Amino acid sequence: MSEQGNRRGPAAGAPKLTVIDASSESLEDLKDRLRTECASGNPCMVTLEESEIDGFEADLTANPLLDFVIKPVSERALSMRLNRLADTASAIADREYELENVRAELDRLAYYDRMTDLPNSEFFRRYLAFQIRHAERYGRRLAVLAVDLKSIGRLQSVLDAEGIQQLLAESSQRMVRELRSYDVVGQVPQMVPLPDERMLTRIEGDRFLVLLSEFRHLQDVTGIVQRLLNAVAEPMTIDGTVITPTPKVGISLYPEDGTTDDVLIKNAVSALEFSEGHRLGELGFFAESLNDKIADRLVMEARLRNAIDCGAFDVLYQPKVALDSGKVTGFEALVRWDDEELGMVPPDRFVPLAEE
Repeated sequence: MSEQGNRRGPAAGAPKLTVIDASSESLEDLKDRLRTECASGNPCMVTLEESEIDGFEADLTANPLLDFVIKPVSERALSMRLNRLADTASAIADREYELENVRAELDRLAYYDRMTDLPNSEFFRRYLAFQIRHAERYGRRLAVLAVDLKSIGRLQSVLDAEGIQQLLAESSQRMVRELRSYDVVGQVPQMVPLPDERMLTRIEGDRFLVLLSEFRHLQDVTGIVQRLLNAVAEPMTIDGTVITPTPKVGISLYPEDGTTDDVLIKNAVSALEFSEGHRLGELGFFAESLNDKIADRLVMEARLRNAIDCGAFDVLYQPKVALDSGKVTGFEALVRWDDEELGMVPPDRFVPLAEE
């Protein structure tokens, strides 16, 4: 894998050119020194006696960064050979710089999705496997989200390929903006460094994967998911057409729903497909018990909003009585909710939700 910090570019200046007298060192020491200099990209000119050529000729003619002159040599002749060697070394350095850029681009093509410029599914799997090992070691939890924009199928007759690409790019950027710095998004080899630690991956069409880490409670996950859904569902204008995505999310949790990258991804996609066919609406968990909790919470949220709008709450006053005198010292206000569908809702069910 190429690393930018190791690249030699034109801005780095001319290679260091070294002139070495063959008679100043032993044969083996001189060969070791020449190998070291050439490995660093530095050209070397060796001055030697004609009788010394036999010991060096194979080494000196095999490497374009090495050259030699026979003593005695005029200053002008030496200068011309040094200039030619320096030009050869500079050309090689420039060529290596170009090759590093090509390798970097090949890395990007191998591990990034060209349509959205997000890490691809192969990258996501490798990163998820790494995070699983980290979570196992430190006793942490992870959440894998499978996000479906539910857009491409119904918009193919309205948008061309460029418009679809713009839709995917805008939606992915909205998700990235809503994630925390240590979350990861991608589209469904070696690791390539990310600009930051957010990971979003597109796996196919308009489906994405998101990795959430560093959370303590299930509410943390649902809160992030709700922000993602709200951000992606905002209308956007593409080629004069107003598009309103209707995203859905499936969620699998580590370690409850799987302990390998393949299983967690598969279960997140299964949860997504399950939520699309059931009452869960925008999101669903792989664990059915969690789906029941989420479904109940969504129903409660919807009824609670309706109750607030319709003024369905009653306030009752309970007197406070002093035990020593029996006198009323004040009143405690109690909120009661009698819903037309749910009946009398206990305070411990709706008050925490209302406070959130």
